[in-house]
Amino acid sequence: MSYDVQTSAAADALAIKTSSATVYGASASSILATMAGWNWTAIITCSVAVIGLVAQIYFMARRDRRERREHEERLAALKERCEV
Repeated sequence: MSYDVQTSAAADALAIKTSSATVYGASASSILATMAGWNWTAIITCSVAVIGLVAQIYFMARRDRRERREHEERLAALKERCEV
């Protein structure tokens, strides 16, 4: 695995973790703000939760594409070694 791929994988993992924490925090804040009757706070935190969810979906799809490409490269390498 090259340095660029490792860096990309680490960046994606960090982005997924950060967006996940953002979604959970904003969702909890949105629920509390709704129960307290703070309308604007509820709307803003709900929006942040939705944006965090979209970011999480984006980075997970990106990680999935990268891992699928790596898997295909490993299979091709194995097939090359096995052909005599």
